Amino acid sequence: MHPIQSLLSQINEQELWTESIQLKRNAYLVRPGQVATKLYYVESGSLRVGLLNAEEDHTIRFAYQGSFFGALDSFIDEKPTRYSIEALKKQKELI
Repeated sequence: MHPIQSLLSQINEQELWTESIQLKRNAYLVRPGQVATKLYYVESGSLRVGLLNAEEDHTIRFAYQGSFFGALDSFIDEKPTRYSIEALKKQKELI
């Protein structure tokens, strides 16, 4: 079994998800300056992780259905993130 699928199975078996959220297209899950305290699993939809630098918005990565993701810089360091996480289309995440 793929390591991500194994991890997901263990989380599901132990009922570790605390909530489920739905985002509309173009809604922000995380904005620059926030402290990210959660990691997410994309149950449906897709997200864009971006960085605004010198008035240009750069796409850093995408998160698609079946992906774990978050603003790891902030999650690990417990400091405000430089990144934004935006829904590209209607979606659902598990937290």
